Amino acid sequence: MKVESRRLSLRAKVAAAFAALALVPLLVLTGVAVGSAVRYLRTQAQASLEYDLEIARLRAARSLRQVGQNLDFLVEAVLRERMQGDGDDEAARALTATFLRTDSTAILRVKAIDAGGDLVFMSTVLAGDEATPGASGEIFYLLQAEEAERGRTLYLPVELRAPGSAAEPGVIPAIAIVEPVYDAAELVGVAVAEASLAELFEGLEYASPGLGGVTGLVDESGRFLYHSERKNDWASLLASQGGINVRTDFQEAVADELLSGGAATRRIPGGGIVSFRPLAAVDLDAPLLVLYRALAPGTLEASVRQFLLLTSGIVAGTLVLVLGAATVSARQLTRPLYELRTAARGLARGEARRPFHFQTGDELQDLADDFTRMADALQTQQQQLEDLLVTRTAALQTTRAELAQVVMHAADAIIGLDGQGRIRFWNRGAETLFGYSEPEALDQDVDQLIGGRASATEQDFIRRAMEQRRTVSNLLTRRTPKSGEPFPVTLTQAPVVDPDGHVVGASLVVRDHRAQSRIEEQMRHSERLAAVSIMAAGLAHEINNPLAILQNRIELMQRDAEDGTALARDLEVLLAHVDRLRGITSDLLAFAREESSGTDRVQVDRVAERLVGLLERTFVTQGLELVADVVALPAVQGDEKAIEAVLVNLLTNAAQATPDGGLVRLTMGLNQERRRVWVWVEDSGPGIPAELRERIFEPFFTTKGGTGLGLTLCRTIVERHGGVLRLDDSFEAGTRFVLELPIHGDAS
Repeated sequence: MKVESRRLSLRAKVAAAFAALALVPLLVLTGVAVGSAVRYLRTQAQASLEYDLEIARLRAARSLRQVGQNLDFLVEAVLRERMQGDGDDEAARALTATFLRTDSTAILRVKAIDAGGDLVFMSTVLAGDEATPGASGEIFYLLQAEEAERGRTLYLPVELRAPGSAAEPGVIPAIAIVEPVYDAAELVGVAVAEASLAELFEGLEYASPGLGGVTGLVDESGRFLYHSERKNDWASLLASQGGINVRTDFQEAVADELLSGGAATRRIPGGGIVSFRPLAAVDLDAPLLVLYRALAPGTLEASVRQFLLLTSGIVAGTLVLVLGAATVSARQLTRPLYELRTAARGLARGEARRPFHFQTGDELQDLADDFTRMADALQTQQQQLEDLLVTRTAALQTTRAELAQVVMHAADAIIGLDGQGRIRFWNRGAETLFGYSEPEALDQDVDQLIGGRASATEQDFIRRAMEQRRTVSNLLTRRTPKSGEPFPVTLTQAPVVDPDGHVVGASLVVRDHRAQSRIEEQMRHSERLAAVSIMAAGLAHEINNPLAILQNRIELMQRDAEDGTALARDLEVLLAHVDRLRGITSDLLAFAREESSGTDRVQVDRVAERLVGLLERTFVTQGLELVADVVALPAVQGDEKAIEAVLVNLLTNAAQATPDGGLVRLTMGLNQERRRVWVWVEDSGPGIPAELRERIFEPFFTTKGGTGLGLTLCRTIVERHGGVLRLDDSFEAGTRFVLELPIHGDAS
């Protein structure tokens, strides 16, 4: 009995190599430990920063509160009386001097300023610092107290001039505690205690090792009362001298939050961190004072970096060992994979499949077997594709030959052009239409061969159309055959591009338009017949009125004439001829009778857009530019063909009145209040003389040799539709006709 040997899969081999070194558990454990340690170190560092700031805050608040309490004592003991002009100045000075010498709150001077801004009392511990009672110049403190909320104690940064040399007196950074003093509702003055910052805030810079940073104390407006880096340059802290405040050190958003009165620790742009606390939170009777400490970028991360550096060394060593083991394991896969790669490359080059020379007994062996089956299937499919390619190539050649025959024998002239406009293809339709044989036409410039006298306006139109729309479709123009007599054609031109999308030439289809021109001539003949009918109607109406008068007079004369007389016989003859004339006019009216204007909904904008597309090429061949401002409009009620005839007549008249290179414009709009659609047709011609403007709508009146019924017919059609056709007398740049038609009843 044959026992099937157990095999170890490729996945098991790789898993065994890595599991032996416990790579995955090590990495997971390291990641978790590093993450926890980093979070712990950062949390501890931030907690130390907040603890240090809280200690400094308590010390600063305690010092300020002590100064405030001492000032309250002095106000009640002696200063209030001095502001009100009472009390013994010497006794007050002795009490205050004794108090200052024994006080430990760093007060250097105490002042009392009355309601007029005069200094009425001052006591100081600074040697040689004297002031004369009643002197002015201390009104600054009084003004600050008057502007502040009633009863509010102010804390202001000041500098004290200590006695020194005459050239350079000493400057002592200080803070002034200003307390307004009231008698009932009346401000009697302010009491001021000026305390040394060096002694008052000596504990503000307390910090744990490595967490010193920058410490600052600001008031509610952001002015510095203390700054650890600028304490040796006190003048820079005063807003009145240097313009320095908390917004100098922080961005606007951070400064606003710092001055909001809350307590928080925030990251600041650049990687630093700032922690801030209000002093008022410790029962300090004062406005908002905020203490903060800002650490430079990386200060909190120092211990984290040391820990990460040590951890990175351990992990790097472990990875080196794991990679070594992986390299040894990869050697077992190199030879089979190399053979598979060589076989795949040979198969890609079309070589015959070669057998493999390894037996691994794992997934690589299965992969080799699958590759063998795939190679056999690919070779079979490749042979099938080659056979299909031969079949499709033959079919493509047949289709191409058929297409070439269709193009060659097409009735229209189909011309192929290269990038310079020279003829590369010339079908039999082109030979028949223009009279040139294929050898005569090839390599010739198409414009020079059949272009004839194409105007510059037409050539510019074709160029712009090819640039903008990449095609010219059914352009009505004229081309010249070999015989030299130009005839009307429609021209369609489109670009020919290569597989990369580059234009390498163009295809030109030219169709004989002479038959279509004859149809249009028949249409014009029909229009002339319509004009004749209008003329007939006009004549009938004009003749009927005098005929009615003649008939009436003759009948009256017959009553007076005697029967059988020559006069009676003549009157009968006249009456018979009048009846004959009335019959003729009745026949004319029957001939000229118009049909109803119709009740269809007509979209004038669509009619105009269609006409512009049809007439634009005709205008181009005449050297004119047709500009149309067509907008969506409500429908009108009437006969679409009749409205179209009116627009064609107006545009044609405008073209006839415009010199070469001129402009004809069609503009549309809406009068919502009158519920009317209006159309303007204007040209840039010489205009109609003032003496002829009143006669242009008269039947048979013309200045260009026609019937003189065109505008009469247009006005008649428009009036049947309930509209108005008129000449705009205010237009001076040519001629403008205004057409107004009422909106359909249910159109919006």
